[in-house]
Amino acid sequence: MGPKKQKQEEWNECLKCNRVIHKRDIPQHTEDCNAVHGFVLDKVLHAQICAPSSHTKDALSKISLQNQEGVVLVNVSVMGLCDLAIGQPCLVNNHHVLTSWPSDSVSPTGVLLPSVLRDIIAGPSGDKDTTPVTVRRFFPPANSEAQQVEVELEWEHEAFQTEEFRQVLKHKMEGRFITKGMKQTIQYFGHRCTFCVTEIQRLQLPVYRLNSSTSSSPSSRTDPSQLSQSLASLDISGVSDSGDSLNSSVLSSPSRQSGSVRPAEACSSPLPTVTTPVGSQWPQQFCTPVLDRNLQDDKDCAEFVKVVSQTQFVIRRECSEEEDREKRQKKITFNSIGGLDAQITKIRDYCHLLLQHSKQSSTAVQMMPQGILLFGPTGTGKSLLAQATASELDIYTTHISPVDIFSKFLGETEKRLRSAFEAAHQRSPSLIIIDNIDVLCPRKDSNSSDLEKRTLNTFLSLMDSVTKKSSKELCIVIGITSKADVLDTTLRRASRFGMEIETGVPTVADRFQILKKLLQDVPHTVSDSDLKSIADSAHGYVGADLAGVASKARQHLWERTQDAGTPLTTADLKQAASLVKPSAMREVQFEVPKVKWSDIGGQEEVKLKLRQAVEWPITHPEAFERMGIKPPCGCLMYGPPGCSKTMIAKALATESGLNFLAVKGPELFGKYVGESERAVREIFRKARSAAPSIIFFDEIDSLAVERGKSSGGSNVADRVLTQLLTEMDGVVELKGVTIVAATNRPDMIDKALLRPGRFDRILYVPLPDAATRREILQIVARKTPMAPDVSLEVLVTRTQGFSGAELTALCHEAGLGAITESREARDVHMRHFQSAFNTIRPQTTQEVIKFYEDYSSNSGLQLV
Repeated sequence: MGPKKQKQEEWNECLKCNRVIHKRDIPQHTEDCNAVHGFVLDKVLHAQICAPSSHTKDALSKISLQNQEGVVLVNVSVMGLCDLAIGQPCLVNNHHVLTSWPSDSVSPTGVLLPSVLRDIIAGPSGDKDTTPVTVRRFFPPANSEAQQVEVELEWEHEAFQTEEFRQVLKHKMEGRFITKGMKQTIQYFGHRCTFCVTEIQRLQLPVYRLNSSTSSSPSSRTDPSQLSQSLASLDISGVSDSGDSLNSSVLSSPSRQSGSVRPAEACSSPLPTVTTPVGSQWPQQFCTPVLDRNLQDDKDCAEFVKVVSQTQFVIRRECSEEEDREKRQKKITFNSIGGLDAQITKIRDYCHLLLQHSKQSSTAVQMMPQGILLFGPTGTGKSLLAQATASELDIYTTHISPVDIFSKFLGETEKRLRSAFEAAHQRSPSLIIIDNIDVLCPRKDSNSSDLEKRTLNTFLSLMDSVTKKSSKELCIVIGITSKADVLDTTLRRASRFGMEIETGVPTVADRFQILKKLLQDVPHTVSDSDLKSIADSAHGYVGADLAGVASKARQHLWERTQDAGTPLTTADLKQAASLVKPSAMREVQFEVPKVKWSDIGGQEEVKLKLRQAVEWPITHPEAFERMGIKPPCGCLMYGPPGCSKTMIAKALATESGLNFLAVKGPELFGKYVGESERAVREIFRKARSAAPSIIFFDEIDSLAVERGKSSGGSNVADRVLTQLLTEMDGVVELKGVTIVAATNRPDMIDKALLRPGRFDRILYVPLPDAATRREILQIVARKTPMAPDVSLEVLVTRTQGFSGAELTALCHEAGLGAITESREARDVHMRHFQSAFNTIRPQTTQEVIKFYEDYSSNSGLQLV
């Protein structure tokens, strides 16, 4: 039995640079001492910011929510190397004092900082997950307390100039250490306030002198200069205690002569001989680190002062005329919003009416509900409209977010809600903006928690109290949600949210207005006609998507020219539009192949009917309106396998430029009751939100089996078919969505699905005739080089009864034969096709062809 393997040290000290390296970084550090990784040097941890994870959230859950903002999570193994203790203050980047807390979920060479501090350290454009930071022990300076602290706000708001805000600021900062130039961020009634410490006045503590009776006379007092000279000449080298007879080297901690970092030139000097344990895998460059318990230098800590109960905060307001002008220009107004003219008119008139009546009559105000609900898909400008309303009204505004309201302590959530409303009432007329109100007040059911029920009841009572206040306490409440159906029905009562304004997916004209507003402050050379063309092709894009297009275009311009002054061009916008997907389509992971009509041989009649159903209603809508014709709702293609049905759908998606959702029948079925129907509803919901769009059902015969013929006791196929029928032609009109389906078993599809109004066009895609086969072979010959002895007419004659897929397979098999014959082959000869005919044979029999012909003549359907 061999010797027991010795346990490897987790941390090892490099003898070249005196850095303490974690064992996982030793291979990288062996090659280069300046390699980028974390390390410990002179009890200072040089680490990287870690990204939050579920494990770190579990570690933070043990700390109160109020204290989490001042805690830094450090790995347990590194705390001893840096003389850090649990709950002890530490210095981050020599500028921020936090409380150290151990956690095994953090990397040994990483730290987890509060999100606000991560943003401050990394900056707006920095990578918050790779930013280097330093952490060291903090030594609180003695008798250093702040008397007055002057701060400068990054963003000014009326709420930040009140005495209540100063008291909240003092309460949140009490007990913390600050220094000049430090940035901090706090939350105040939904507002994020970032400030910088500009001036600090220290608290002057009284100095007490103790005089003994024996030295009360002036003659008996000792001169301080004489005392210092006496202490300097004092020699204690010969003084020792009996207990100090042991060698001093035994009692002292082993350490090297110098603890400073050796210069880079010293790395080339020969290394001292170090004895390493048997079986150690580390080279002789490393040894076990020696812990030195001597205190660190605390000169960097002297600049910090502690905020105490006596500390007063002063908010400095220095703003030049140019800065005021810039802030006014950056202020969001109704004129800076495009595509929401009708919504702007409604909310402006309603708010002005409330303000006008509040000055004249309290009865009129009490009769009018003061709640406005903004709802619509994500990214359509609801929050932007609310911010513009606050700017236009120019009254006190407070923002409420469910994240800042909810608390795990009993009664704290209701208290925060009441405080926000009371603060708004005290500063009336005022405006309250509630973002994601569906999270704050979801529909009450049996599964609702006690917290949700209490929060909803509190909010309902507060909304009722808004209308009962006198005219002098006018308070307008704007709720924002993208899920209006999730809201509790009692909240949408006329006396609470009396006006509901929907912001839908913008039309072509709305998209043009949005793009004009986005580019009005950007130098560009884009004409109105080009902008209209981009707006026409941006099907299903909402305002946020178009803002992303403008941002991507500026990014593409910078990468192309490296000059910020170059004007934006149409090509930049088109390039950006090809990279940004509509919000409604981002959940659909489907890439449309670049297949064009020219890639499909023949089938001209089928192509024309699909263009009539899909492209014409978009390119020529005035013709349909003039003739009073409703565009076809759906097209069903059926025929033998391999006749380009799916390929035609791909070409339709590419040529039309519409949003395309491809659905395979079997993937909609789920094992839980109701899951399959929900999947069908979700497909149509996405298509409606991204309209105009196309839904392509491949192999629809597996999804729409004739009712009563499905196997299984659950009848899931019947329920899915019923849901599909309802979505295609139910009470809610399917506007802007075209259904295209393909099948080779039309006899299995339920007849209710094939009636006009659902599938208006039923197209038979037969086997290719001689002309179609010639076109398919010519298309294949574009990519596959043919020798002069290859005759397309001979191939067309010999491929009678071949489908399009079999023709393509024949050409591929011939090309493979040429490569098998010679790896240097340049052309495909006729002999290769002769060999391919022995392998590839037509699979469609005469019985199958007769079945499709009989179905076309005997089904009684309106076939095209």
